Amino acid sequence: MKILGIVGSNRKKGNSYLLLQEMFRNLPEIEVKIIQVAELKIKSCKLCFKVCAKKPYQCMIKDDFEVLLGKT
Repeated sequence: MKILGIVGSNRKKGNSYLLLQEMFRNLPEIEVKIIQVAELKIKSCKLCFKVCAKKPYQCMIKDDFEVLLGKT
């Protein structure tokens, strides 16, 4: 089993991160990955709709948002 924890707080390694880390600490045989949005460089949406409206989860902007979509 795999679990992905996403921390949306602006504080790196803040209370939200520490809480997820503590929750996942003693889970045997489970692969855990925590992503902190504060560490990613995500640009604003340009509302282009040329790509994203035709193909869901596709974007013309190349930034770290792809990490959240599992494209890396």
